[in-house]
Order: sequence, then C-alpha cells, then structure tokens
Amino acid sequence: MQQSKMWKNKIVWLMWLIGVSALYLFGNNIGTLVVLLLSVIIPVLLAIAAGVSARYTAAELVIPEMVDKGKPVSGILKVTNTGMLPLQRTEFCIVCENRLTGEKIKRIIIISCGPKSDAKETVKLSSKHCGVIDITVAEARVTDAFGITSWNIRGFERKHVVVSPGCFDMEITLIEDINTVVDSDEYSMTRPGSDPSETFAIREYVPGDSIKSIHWKLSQKFDRPMVRELGLPVVDRLLVLLETSVIPGIDLPAVDTADIMAEALFSVSRELVRQGISHALGWKNMETGLYEEYNIKTAEDISAIIEHILSNTVGPGNATIAACFRRSYAQCAYAHVIVVTPYIEPDITALYNGNRVTALLAGGAPESDGMRPDGVYVLSFVEENYKRDLSKLEL
Repeated sequence: MQQSKMWKNKIVWLMWLIGVSALYLFGNNIGTLVVLLLSVIIPVLLAIAAGVSARYTAAELVIPEMVDKGKPVSGILKVTNTGMLPLQRTEFCIVCENRLTGEKIKRIIIISCGPKSDAKETVKLSSKHCGVIDITVAEARVTDAFGITSWNIRGFERKHVVVSPGCFDMEITLIEDINTVVDSDEYSMTRPGSDPSETFAIREYVPGDSIKSIHWKLSQKFDRPMVRELGLPVVDRLLVLLETSVIPGIDLPAVDTADIMAEALFSVSRELVRQGISHALGWKNMETGLYEEYNIKTAEDISAIIEHILSNTVGPGNATIAACFRRSYAQCAYAHVIVVTPYIEPDITALYNGNRVTALLAGGAPESDGMRPDGVYVLSFVEENYKRDLSKLEL
C-alpha cells in the first residue's frame, strides 16, 4: 500500500538534503547549517516516533452483519493508541470481496490519533449484488508525517456482511405427473429403489439382476430364483438446486447473472413456503466440493441458510451440482427438481428418475425453452426481465 508514493517521498527528501547541503557549502553560515540539521533531525525523530507508536496501536471494525442488496452500509473503523506518542498517520488498505460473484474492491482509510486516545473513521460500503462480503485488511501501517518510513501494525479481524437477495413475487404451480414419486410419504408404491430396509416387491430372477438381491428362502420354496426389489424412499416432494460450479469448456457467467440466480433461488423457496410446500434446498460447497442440503418449511429456515449458500462463488469446478447430488444419493427420489443454473449441465439427466426436472436457465436464450427429449424442461431468464420471465412458473 502506497509503496510507490513512499519511495517518491524518500527521493524528494534525498534531493532536498542534497540541495540544502549544497546551499550550506556555498553559503557557509549558521542559517544554512540550522536548515540542514533540521532537515535531517526532524524526519529521523518523526520516523522513530512512528515506529514506537506502532507498537501501541490496535484497530477494530464495527459493521452490521446483514444488509439488503442495493442499500448502503456504514461501518466504523476505530483505531486505539495506548502509547505516549501520537499516531502521525495510520493507513489501512481494506479489501471487500463478494464470495458469490467474486467481485473485489479496495478502500484506503487514513487516520491520525493523539497519544492515549482513539480515533474513528466511517467506512461506507454498498453492493449492487447479493452475496457474502468478506472484509479483510490487506495492509495496515503507521507512517511518519512525511511519509518516508512505515511500520506494519495488526489490523482488525476478518469481518463479513451478508447482502441478502432482493426476492420478488411469483406464482408457482406444481404439475403432477403419473410417473413422479408422490404416492407415499415414505416409500414409492410404483417404483423400486435401493433401500435395503424396505421391500418393494418379489419377482422372478432375470439376467442382469444382482446375485445379492436373490431371496434364497423363497427361491427354494418356489423352486426357481426369486429376487427381492428394494424400496425407493421419498425424501421430499420438491428439491431446488443452485449450480455454482462451472465445468471446463463453459464460459463463466457475468456477475449480474450470478446475482439473479441467487434471487431466483430464494424467490422460488419463499413462494413455496408461502404456499405451505415443504422442500429442500441443495448446493455444492465450493470449498469442500461436497453436496449440502437443507429442508425448508418456514421463512426462518430460509434465513438460517442464506449465508451458507451465498458464501459459494459461482466459478470454475469439475463437478456439477447433479454430480454432487448423485455422490450422496444413489438416485433422485424427488417428485419435482428445479435447478437454477447458468448453463444446461451435460449430466442433468442424472436428476431424472421419471420425475419432473426443470432447469431455470440464467442468461439463456428463449429459443432454448421447452421440454427437451431427455425429459428436462428448460425456462430461461435474463437480467433485464428476470422478474417478468419468472413471474409464473409451472414446476
């Protein structure tokens, strides 16, 4: 921070000393000698004083934990000097990074403070996009009044602000399909699954069945191989997924696209809660690469996970949300699956199991909308008209 400026100050000081020294040599009087001595002694003393005062300096940032998108937020940077010498100039380089969109901005804050006192400076932030804003100190230094020397000091601890998405009103209609798993609160009555604790049906063995699935006692009784089909548990009727992992070969979405994706996700969840429809929200933890899921029944449930979801950057990754989901579950047992995504994942059919899969495609072209041959329904929306495009959904 300000390293180039500090070098310029040193060069200016050096040139000043050369000029004053030449003046003394040619003038050879007490006046020019005093000027030369003061030009050396004062900067040195101020530099020593700055170095000593840096040892007694502490910083703290007080800022709200959550704000609404688009609204300004003000924090207070407090610098405390417990030493006997004044803080001539304290410089902080503050970095604010939106984890969801990856945006970064820097703020330079300069504060002076007297001995055994504290000083405060307002730090104003605002974010056009929702997300979790990490606030860190890139550099914190105490410099002398001339800006010739500096000493590092300990900055404030890492802070974060949750910029909540601006949810919008929509109407959601759930389309029932005879093939979806909706006929039982616990297990499907129409399709087998992979849960060994529940039997779906007993049938004759056919080539390709696993040997482990053979029911040996019944096979002996009927004198022919009989197979036990396992039950398919129905976890919830509806699953809403957010795609944050952009696989190789796909362009990264614009920050505006990432922003409206988050708004669409939480707006869908809010409307489902309003209709009394319990559902699950799922996402990929971009730090661990693991799938995370949370059951939603109330508005409080949504508030509880906003920070967790908005902490994930929409960025490069090797596994889609569909792949992450299938790592945790052998198959998809949800009747309705909604994926909010900036691209159509090549493995999105891994979520299709006779159920209804809808891809809400952020930044997509309207000509790609509609039911695809693989059973996935696509609905695109763009930043300019996303509230209108998603005002009425049939899922």
